[in-house]
Amino acid sequence: MQYPSESSEIVTIRHLLNHSSGLSNNMPEVIGWIHFDGDPEWNQTELITEKLPSYAELSYEPGSKGVYTNVGYMVLSAVIEAGSGQTYQQYMIDHMFKPLGMDQTNWTYDDALIDKEAAGSSPSVDFQAMMLPLLLDKDQMESVIREKVDGVTWFNRVYMDQKGPTGPISTVTDMVRFVMAFLNEGELDGQRILSEESVAMMTNESHVLPGNTPEAAAYKDYDQMYHGLGWYVVKNHDFFIAHGGGGPGFAADMRLYPDRELGMVIIANGTHFPKRKIMDLVASLDW
Repeated sequence: MQYPSESSEIVTIRHLLNHSSGLSNNMPEVIGWIHFDGDPEWNQTELITEKLPSYAELSYEPGSKGVYTNVGYMVLSAVIEAGSGQTYQQYMIDHMFKPLGMDQTNWTYDDALIDKEAAGSSPSVDFQAMMLPLLLDKDQMESVIREKVDGVTWFNRVYMDQKGPTGPISTVTDMVRFVMAFLNEGELDGQRILSEESVAMMTNESHVLPGNTPEAAAYKDYDQMYHGLGWYVVKNHDFFIAHGGGGPGFAADMRLYPDRELGMVIIANGTHFPKRKIMDLVASLDW
């Protein structure tokens, strides 16, 4: 890595977890890091080895602020591969999905997922949709677009090459099992995926104020948003931790209120589904 100064802190796993490493994000170029049914999967260590040199110059002093970066979580997936001797995908299946009974969660569309598959969609006149021809080659474009109907672009199956920050295919009912385990201090139905100490750390420690970023702007209506270990942390009158995701075709969000033992998950097959507004509405109800 190219550090900002000779006195810079060395990037640590904790910096990577709370997005304070100084690594820049890979948007929008990540939209082109895709493959389709039948294509070989990237080993995550090989992928980050190829891509990381383009992001080697850190944007700010490690630990000084939080700025979301997929690249940091690509590095973390390679760390897991180095420590476990497994691919990142298989490690997650063996140590999270299977123990929690998340039988409809995988990295490809298996039989359990095909019956529940939804095609992603986006308004055809949309920044992300209009960026696709600039980031994909002709063959990729032909494979990505399913059809365009009444101002809406519908997409075929697309798999992301990067797996650490994105890629799992799941259902709301499966993701709720993860939420239940986290709210139950890392255990569900006798299966422990995290220690109580790890859950407490991920909820309450290493909160870093964000830089001037789109993520911070998205939470501008709240008192304060921080980057935590794997979560956005919102400290207003009703403390919660959250993480969203999305891109051309899909939108997802997860929000947990540990003090209320309340968790919510939204997965939608539309790029601009108003997920945070719905989360706010659900959270405002008297449960």
